[in-house]
Amino acid sequence: MTLALGVFLETAALLGASWSTEIWQLYLSQGVCFGWGLGMQYLSTTYLIPQWFEKHRSLAAGICTAGTGTGGIIYSLATHAMLARFGIPWSYRILAIVQLVVNAICVLVIRDRRPQGVRAYEMPKINFRLYLRYEMWLFIGWSFFSVMGFMVIWFSLATYGRSVGLTSTQGSIVTAVMNIGQMFGRPTVGLLSDRIGRINMAAFATCISGLLCLLLWVFARTYASLTIFALFAGIFFGTFWTVSSLFVQAKFSVLC
Repeated sequence: MTLALGVFLETAALLGASWSTEIWQLYLSQGVCFGWGLGMQYLSTTYLIPQWFEKHRSLAAGICTAGTGTGGIIYSLATHAMLARFGIPWSYRILAIVQLVVNAICVLVIRDRRPQGVRAYEMPKINFRLYLRYEMWLFIGWSFFSVMGFMVIWFSLATYGRSVGLTSTQGSIVTAVMNIGQMFGRPTVGLLSDRIGRINMAAFATCISGLLCLLLWVFARTYASLTIFALFAGIFFGTFWTVSSLFVQAKFSVLC
């Protein structure tokens, strides 16, 4: 149900943006509506896939979320070509049709692996005592800032490139390079998480991400330097999606 609602909201957001004539309409469509739709789809599938594995769960999550990089390359380059040929309104409509067809198929075939005896409509019990523990708030804080930083960079890197003198084509290529980093980085991070521990890998990747922003992105003013930053950003910045749900399952089940 959550996935289906996410598909509906994302389709409505793209179609609404195609007919938008005022900035507030884009805030509602691309901001609120698309954000809710993306969150409902992405977070749900990230949690579902590792349930079907007894070993190498982080690797499975990494391969699953690496699809973001594959799709990002296709979307980035294809959208740039569509904008030049069809214009903004029809580019949005084509993207809406594509995501509706692909995601609808995924909703029909994906399955949740529930413990024996648990019915599909039963809501999981929430242990509110967890919110009295500092470990929970540390995890929530890390999750919030990790995802916020990743999303800001992912959606603004091309715009930042144009602000320092890059062309729109170069900006789309920089975003595509970041997606290439995600394709290879997330499975690698997942594999290393299974080997050395998810908390250890999350701490290491978070530290590297911060150093990349402070020491490379701040000084990136050329096409080459921004492309290098985009590659390493794609490798390390998506750690949250690889380890978060597994960390919650393993750690907070013990805390309960």
